[in-house]
Amino acid sequence: MKKSTFLLTILFFVPFILFSQGPGSTAVPFVQIGPSPGLGAYMGANTVLPSDDTFGFYYNPAQLGVFSRDNNFSTQFYPQKMNWLPGFDFDDLYLQSQAFAGGYIFEDVYEDIDLNVGLGYMHTLLDLGENVYTDDGGFTLGAFNSHEMYDAYSVGFGFEYFAHFSFGYTYKKINSNPAPHKITVDREIDDERADANAHDFGFMVDLPILKNHLQNIDKAVLLDENTSLFSNAYLGYATTNIGDMISYGDPEQADPLPRTAKFGLGFSFGLMSEFNNIPLEFIEFEVAREAQDILVKRNGVDASYQNGFGDIDLGKHMYQGNSDEEVQVNTSVRINLFETASFGIHKMKGPGFPQYVHYSAMTFSTRGIFKFINSDYQDDFLNIVLSHVDLRYSQGDINVPKEHPLHGTKYKGISLTLHGLFE
Repeated sequence: MKKSTFLLTILFFVPFILFSQGPGSTAVPFVQIGPSPGLGAYMGANTVLPSDDTFGFYYNPAQLGVFSRDNNFSTQFYPQKMNWLPGFDFDDLYLQSQAFAGGYIFEDVYEDIDLNVGLGYMHTLLDLGENVYTDDGGFTLGAFNSHEMYDAYSVGFGFEYFAHFSFGYTYKKINSNPAPHKITVDREIDDERADANAHDFGFMVDLPILKNHLQNIDKAVLLDENTSLFSNAYLGYATTNIGDMISYGDPEQADPLPRTAKFGLGFSFGLMSEFNNIPLEFIEFEVAREAQDILVKRNGVDASYQNGFGDIDLGKHMYQGNSDEEVQVNTSVRINLFETASFGIHKMKGPGFPQYVHYSAMTFSTRGIFKFINSDYQDDFLNIVLSHVDLRYSQGDINVPKEHPLHGTKYKGISLTLHGLFE
């Protein structure tokens, strides 16, 4: 029989690290690794909190309907390879991800309603490094490089009719290559590669509670003639990784994809003002909670998928915020200052994580700074750059006990965004 050092490792660690509901519950659990440094990796409530982060459509494809309201192009990448599971000191185990997004507004599509449309692409690679396979006597038969990866293609759109509604769809092409293709050992042939297609669907609702004075001067809560309060309520739902079973050569031993239902509710309030007639959000406070359930049920070796919300209970998981052995609960608190700095605290608890795992994130953006500079300069070229370019740096840290394999995990990302090009 063939043995792979990597495969034995992955069978033990993946269910623990990626919160699958029990060992062997799903195939390719690496697709559940959240890529965004600024959005809390996979601990944030990003199904519901609207964001123009380039990676946003990973969490809910409807985020492209949010992104395209103000942005025309964006790309985000990791400036360096991100060590994965640094607690195990695997030097050649790393994660890389890059995303692109574009947006455009089609004006007056129906009466006075505009339609904003966004497109997104993302590539994520989990490089598992060099591994060896041996015979039953422990003799090394060879070495190989293994990896898991996927490409995601997404589309989303949004429109405003009393509230802002966003919808989205993502197609994922998944490739799992943990071992060489068709290894022959002792006359046995094993195919340790697998490909799969998966689909995500989602929607979001952004309901204004208090509009700022630039949106509706008659109903705004004014602090002075140029300063007002604003507030919004949010709802989001997504089902991700919808697809068939996946197998490594033997259809009789196929496992399900980690199909996941996600539902969240959120709220925000803040202060809008003007600086030299340029609108600026001075401060915004956001809070949200979402519940996630992997829609896989097993009866012995047989697996089946649940529908809809799965085991998500709105009272227990959303209102009370209690997780259990079936449902993971994520909570996010975020504060945004002067459209320049954002600080977030995210936490999750659920299957595979009996204790809270915390994630602290921060993002620094040039958008607010450029608004201040732009108000004092009259140079045409500089005005164009300052009005339409946004550079960001994001960083996040997973906070777990020192003995946890995720201890020391740090996310870093750089993004370039062009916005307001067609106004």
